[in-house]
Amino acid sequence: MNAGIYDTEHFETTYTLIRLLDYGKNKITIFIAADLFPILKKMLRNEGIEHEWHLLQRNKLINSYIVYRYCKRNKIDTLFLNTVSQHHILFGFLALFLKKIKTVLTVHDANSFFNPQFKIGLQSIFKYFGKKLLLKNVTHFVTLLSSTKLYVEKTFKPEQSVFCIPGSFFEGNSYELQSTDYFFKLVVPGAVDLKRRNYSFIVQLLSNLKAQAKIEIVLLGGMAGNDQTIVKQCKSFESELVRIKIYDQFFIEVEEYERQLSTCDFILAPIQRFFEGESSIPEEYGVTKSSGSFFDAVRFGKPMIISAELTIPEEIEKQCIRYHSVNELAAFIETLNLEKKLLYSQMSLSNSSHFTLENIRKKVAPVL
Repeated sequence: MNAGIYDTEHFETTYTLIRLLDYGKNKITIFIAADLFPILKKMLRNEGIEHEWHLLQRNKLINSYIVYRYCKRNKIDTLFLNTVSQHHILFGFLALFLKKIKTVLTVHDANSFFNPQFKIGLQSIFKYFGKKLLLKNVTHFVTLLSSTKLYVEKTFKPEQSVFCIPGSFFEGNSYELQSTDYFFKLVVPGAVDLKRRNYSFIVQLLSNLKAQAKIEIVLLGGMAGNDQTIVKQCKSFESELVRIKIYDQFFIEVEEYERQLSTCDFILAPIQRFFEGESSIPEEYGVTKSSGSFFDAVRFGKPMIISAELTIPEEIEKQCIRYHSVNELAAFIETLNLEKKLLYSQMSLSNSSHFTLENIRKKVAPVL
């Protein structure tokens, strides 16, 4: 296969696609935002740098033309449009004019893509008709979750086939019992964004912890420039038994992000159930939209603590610990010990082992 990958936003899913395609039989060309290249280079551990890379500037009108011209001149046979969030009409024409090429579009927000709102305004009109043009002309759709795939097929019934390619894969991990003087580490991954995660829940959780549990909570995301209220509230609970780690910067370096996740005990995902997208119908996490937390859990083989009200696809459910209330979660943390932690770790590693590159390739072979 002579494959192309376009994305100027999501380096995590781009990394997954590169690794899925990179098994010695494919020529791979990557069209990526210039500022994402150093991140991918670190994630790839300098492997895959022999592929052809085209570094683009974000949100430039010419990007779609650069991709189109390259595909025509170099006989690309499969083009992965991994994220299209700008200039939809240009990429719609790209898919139309590249009819002889297999174009695979990743859908990140199902309602916003398949059911866009028509609004007055030139930019909104272009976006609306651009999505309709893409919907008509791409060859396949990809979702990150099986639950989103089922939702799209049942609700919108597209003519094209829909495949599920997980946002990440399991890279191998292990767990060792720690010393008795041990703080259980809970990591909340992702940029600090109140629209996506309920940080007030973390404050409530800290308020409800009564026993002598030693815990460390890490907000593993860029904080600089955001409302500092949550930071101050969380920091007020620091003590000999409670550690709080928060980053006052815009971006967390790859090495630090991976270090914190590889050494944590649980991923805490206080995800908001709904997200207001561009459709009249809100996006629902786990149904029409995925969260990076899901695939951080998969990639690092970690148990994920998440609300019982959220829908979780069956492929991830087995490594989830569900809570119905803040009191229930506080009680769970207060009764933790190293033996219980080991059981949860083994459960998560077992589930993540289904997400190897080989297993994913087998399931999505027709689109790869």
